[in-house]
Amino acid sequence: EEVMSLAQHPLVSPIGWTLVHFLWQGTAVAGLLALMLAVLRKKSANARYAAACVAMLLMALCPLVTFFVVKMNASTPLTPQQVAALSIYAKDAHLNLEPASPFSALLKSLEPFLPSLVLAWSLGMLFLGVRMAGGLLQVERLKRRESAPAGEEWQAKLDAISQRLG
Repeated sequence: EEVMSLAQHPLVSPIGWTLVHFLWQGTAVAGLLALMLAVLRKKSANARYAAACVAMLLMALCPLVTFFVVKMNASTPLTPQQVAALSIYAKDAHLNLEPASPFSALLKSLEPFLPSLVLAWSLGMLFLGVRMAGGLLQVERLKRRESAPAGEEWQAKLDAISQRLG
C-alpha cells in the first residue's frame, strides 16, 4: 500500500518524464559538444574547456527546465465521468481520441513504468550520495591523521618538474 501511494504522488510523473526527456536532451548536448570540440580542435585548451563548461551547464539546466515545463503542463487527472463524457462527445463529433503518432503512443506506453523509473533513479542517487559522504569522511580522517611532509628528495623532484612546467 505504501508503494502504491508513492507511485501516485503528484511529483512522480513530472520527475519520470524529466528523466525520460533527459535521455534525448543529454544525447543532444553531448553531440553538440562533440561537434564543438571537433571545430575547436586546433584552438586553445581554454576554448575547449569553455565549450565543455557550457555543455555541463546545459546538462544541469535541461532537467530543471523540463521538470517545470512538464509540471506546468500537467493537468489534473480526469474523473471517470469526464472521460465518459469526452468519449461520447468524441464519437458524436467523429473525433479520434487515439494518440496522434506512433511516437506519442510509445510515450503513452511508458507511463506505467514511470514510478519504477523514479524509484530506481532515487535509489541510485541515494547510493551515490552515501558513497560521496563516505569519501568525504575518508578525506577528513586522512586530514586529521598525523602525516609527515615528503622527503627532501621528493621535494627536489617536485621543484624540478615545477620549473620545467613554468
